[in-house]
Formats: sequence, structure tokens, C-alpha cells
Amino acid sequence: MKKIYYVIIFAFIVVMSSFMFNGNIALASGTGDLGDDGNGTQENLEETESSSSATMDMKTFFQNSLQYAPMNSEDSCAYVSLIQYLSYLDTFYDDDIIPEKYEKKNESATSLEEALSSSPGVLRQSYPTDLTTFQTYVEEYFANEENEKDFQLYLIKTYNKINQDICEKKGSNWVYTRKLGMQDYEGTIFKYMFPAFRNRFLRTSYSTIVREQGELTNNYAPNNEIVVDAMKGYIKDRIDEGYPVIVSLGHYTSGGSITNRHSVVAYYYEGDRIYANFGWSSPSSTFQLITERNGDEDYYSILDAGYISMGGYEEKHSNNYIINGEPYCGCGKSNSVEIYYKDEGGLTFTGTNPAEQPIYYICKTENVELLAPTKEDYSFHGWYMTSDCSG
Repeated sequence: MKKIYYVIIFAFIVVMSSFMFNGNIALASGTGDLGDDGNGTQENLEETESSSSATMDMKTFFQNSLQYAPMNSEDSCAYVSLIQYLSYLDTFYDDDIIPEKYEKKNESATSLEEALSSSPGVLRQSYPTDLTTFQTYVEEYFANEENEKDFQLYLIKTYNKINQDICEKKGSNWVYTRKLGMQDYEGTIFKYMFPAFRNRFLRTSYSTIVREQGELTNNYAPNNEIVVDAMKGYIKDRIDEGYPVIVSLGHYTSGGSITNRHSVVAYYYEGDRIYANFGWSSPSSTFQLITERNGDEDYYSILDAGYISMGGYEEKHSNNYIINGEPYCGCGKSNSVEIYYKDEGGLTFTGTNPAEQPIYYICKTENVELLAPTKEDYSFHGWYMTSDCSG
């Protein structure tokens, strides 16, 4: 006759004070870089949070998206904005968006504040800025298929290869490029490279805002005060809803003409001041969007915007923050629930855990079905809920 045994189960989880944003992520892009022009006119966002109040949130993430953000070389700004955006999504929504082999994170942090000071990002390398030299560099870099140390280079190579194959089938030629526009996100990036977002991607532009105003006509330029206010209102509305916004900027000279474009990620505002990560080195992660002329200074117009709807998206855990060697999800919880099995009386469990029952559970698993362990000559009758073998 088999003996009856019960098992006590303990689950430990560390919960940190934090919150995460749900909903949509707004996106826009440019077709080139502003370079460093106008940096001196930026008014930086001052740090308003003490280290003791730091949280895993949108503002903190983009303010500190520097060390592990991609390199912003000439004409690659739309890739930089896209990757910062995907890194945010990978941290707060689904750790499978960016392949693990390309992820980069601070693994030496010993406190929450230290972990938050360097937002999770991607592997990156330094490379030439000249377009022709860069193209050769990319081709040589990926000649060795095992050379996978830069996520931006991977996207650039894949994007050009997809379009080259499409053009060859049509009997036309493809010209290598590092530039991306809004239509490229829609037509290639999300259609072929990130298909899970293909039907979630929506976009708008200043011309759409013009039409929606009713009394305006298409003769209104993007630097028109009414248009600027409407676009800024759109960005602030999205931020209020918890969405970071990637904005396509037109760089206006004092003469009133657009010289080039740039993609940035807007994530916070105070009054009429909108702050964004411009994708350069520090302190460009806290620059203000200057959308009006101040004397003879250059300024920006807001050209395009768009977003990926995350409503109904099945969220998954991430392990992008590391504190004292322990992985934490963007929701602020320890990456796993650790399960310990004990025999009645708190004795070491001498049976066998079922193979289908992992010892660790991801942090966002709310209901865990515990499978029955086995023990020779014993019959399992259930679980004790407390360490004193009651309940």
C-alpha cells in the first residue's frame, strides 16, 4: 500500500515600486540627419526626480537611452529612432521583439538607480560616416555571417537586401541607401522585417492635420503657427495617453527653407515644451523641440507622426534590467518566481519534480498550474498552502 504525502510549495518574488505604460506607441520618421546644427539652441530638460524616486517608465527610459542606443551616423537617424522605439517595446511589452543576440544591457548595476541610468538597448559598433565607405564596410562586415554585433547594421543590410530582391524581380535596379521615410516603415520594415506590427502601424502628417482643420488649405506650410500647434497638440495627447512619439522634424534655416530632416523620440512635456531624444550623445536625450524662430536662429517644423497600436497585444516578460545579477522586467518585477519544494514538516523534498514543471516562472504569469511531483512508494494527495502544513 502506498503512503500518502503532501508537499509544501514556496514561491518568492521581488516586487519593485514602479509602473508600466500600456496602449500604443507613436512613431514617425525622417529621411536624413540634421547633424549637429542648432544644438546650441536647445534647452535641456532638467532632472526633476531624485534617485530615490526613479522608476522604470517611459521618461526615464528615453532620457537614459544613450550608452546602448545605436550610432547615429549621417542619414541613419530613422534607424536610430526605430531601434530606440523597438528597445522600449522590447523592455516594456515583449522581450522577443529584438533578438536576444543583439540586445545590450547594463549587467553590473547594484541598485535600481544604477540600472535605470543606462537604458537597455542593442549591440553597436563605430563605423565610417561616408556613404560609399559605409556601404563597403557593411558588405565586408557581414561577409562573415557570424559577425552579429550591431543591430543597426543588421537592419540596414536586411532592408537593402529586401528591396534589391524586389527590384530584381521587376527588372529594375536598387540604389543602396541608409535613409528611411515613413513610407519605408510601412512598406518594408513592418511588412517584411517585423510583420507582427504590419497591421498595427498607422501614420499621419502635417498635411493630414491641415485637412482636418477644415478652414485651412494645403497651401499652409508645416511651419505655419496653426499647423505647428495642432501637431504639438497631437504629440502631447499621445504622451498623456502613455505613448512615446517619434517625430519627423524639418530643419528650417533663418531664411525659411527646409534643409534636411531628422527623427527624434518625444516622450515628455512641460507646458508647451516638448522634450525628445535626438539620438546623439549626451545631453541630446533631453533636448527640447524648438518649433518657432527666435531671431535669426534655426528651428524645426513637425512633419510626420505615426504609431503602432499595442491594444490587445499579448505582453511577455523581459529580462532587460539587471540588478545584482537578477533580471527584472520593465514592469518592475523580478524576472521570475522561484519555486521550492519541501516535504511535510519542511524537510527537503526527496521526490521528483515533473519534467513539464519548470522551477522558474516569468513575472507576468499570474496563475501557475502546479503539476503533481512523484515519489516512489507514495501517493500524492495535494498541496499544503503554509509552511506549518495547514490549509
